[in-house]
This record gives sequence, C-alpha cells and structure tokens, in this order.
Amino acid sequence: MVDSLAIRNVAVFNTKGGEGKTTTAHALAEGLQRSGLQVLAVDMDPQANLTTRWDIENPEVTLFEVVQHQNVTFGNAIIELPGGVRLIPSASRVNGLSAALYGQPGAERWLRRQLASLPPSVADVVVIDLPPGRDMCGALGIAAAQLILAPTEPCPMGKMGLDQLFPTLGEAMQDNPGLLLWVVPVRIDRRTRLIPAMLRDYRKALAGRISAVDIPVAIALKEADGERLPIYDYAPRSKAAEAYEAMTAEVLGILLTGRLPGDTAAKAEA
Repeated sequence: MVDSLAIRNVAVFNTKGGEGKTTTAHALAEGLQRSGLQVLAVDMDPQANLTTRWDIENPEVTLFEVVQHQNVTFGNAIIELPGGVRLIPSASRVNGLSAALYGQPGAERWLRRQLASLPPSVADVVVIDLPPGRDMCGALGIAAAQLILAPTEPCPMGKMGLDQLFPTLGEAMQDNPGLLLWVVPVRIDRRTRLIPAMLRDYRKALAGRISAVDIPVAIALKEADGERLPIYDYAPRSKAAEAYEAMTAEVLGILLTGRLPGDTAAKAEA
C-alpha cells in the first residue's frame, strides 16, 4: 500500500481558530498509523496544542532550532511516540521561523524541501497541524501539502473562516498547483436547527469537496484530550471514534488515488 500512495503530505488548516484542527490532526495521525502507515506529525502551530495533546512539554528541538543552528538537522527534531506515530513538536519560539527564514531564497518552500529529503523509512505519510491565519508557519505547511484537510463547523462564524479559506489557498496554488481541498464538517449537533440546515447548504455549495462524514459534538473528545489518550483508546465505541475512523478511511482513499471522492478534478480554487 505504501508504494501506491499518490499523496503523502496532508495539512490540517483553517483560517479561523477554534474549528477543531488539532483534534482532527491528532485523530487522523493516530488513525493512519493504526491502518499500517508510518505517520510523521508536524506541529507548526506556536501554541503547540498538538504537541501537548501527545503529552510533550518543553521540547528541546523544534523547527526553529533546525533553521537557526547548522548542526541541528530536521531528523533531530523527531520524537518517537508510544503507539508508533513520530512527532516534530512545536513551542512558542516557532513564531520566530519567519525572522529566521527571512531573506532565504524560496523561504516558503523550506518545509517542502525538508520533507522531500527525508529517507522513505522515516514516514509514509506526513500530517501537518497548522495555525489559523496566514502567517509564515501556515505558508510553510500549505506549500508543503498536497492535500488540505479543513475542519469546519457549519455555523455563521465557521462560514466566515471558510469564506477566507478559498482566497488563501487560491494564492498558494500559484506555487502549488496540484493542491487539493477536503472540507470536514465538525461539531455537528443535530439537536439544533441551525447546524443541520447550514450543513445541508455546505454540501450543496461544496459538492465534491466535502466529506460524507460528520464529526459529532462529543464530550468524549474533550475527555480524551484531558486524559491525553487517542479517542480510539479512550472511547473506542463512541460516535466520535467511529466518525473519525470513517474520516480516516476516506482520507486514506484520497491518499491512494490522489483524487477526491466523486470529483476527480476538484482542486482548492473556489
């Protein structure tokens, strides 16, 4: 299966914060690892939520040190986690990447080059957790990605983030023309009227670029976060675990084919 992967670099991104990016990145990385792939997770968010989600505090080496010090390699930043996932952690100092890379030719493609230079044994798939907004950390991850996974809550504020996402990726595609976008509806509460109604609108507007899986609002996800456990271990029979398993299977299909389900020509442009 590994040799047949058409896509290897996935970035989890939304221009708006609070959309469940880290929860989704963590569940995807753990899910793909359990499917038999070697996963490298890269935390590009200076808030380091993905790093702390794996119970890593105050890492000695981040991508900032890799850029700043010639004797620190990309491989030096990789941490082996229980369960098999490999992690490049983050910390607040990763905010300094913009200044550290300033003036370097092709600075926004730095992460892409680093990932391309990794030995095949290091990772079959890379899952990159990006900060919201349009800073240098986000630009590095988008330039390295072949697939953008965009968790989005179908609500008025979530729609604002989605509306900003398309122009951001449209600009990125000038340097990364093969970039694919896959929207994942999250925090779906069918007890309300608004969210299911907006989700129906999303499915019409984003036909061919939106997951068939709905990630439900779930206390189990918050509890698993607090316990620093994968949702698959904390509550394996929960609706949230089942939904993320289905999402992972869906994403794996995209990685294998290089195409979005039901829309082989879909790209990230609006």
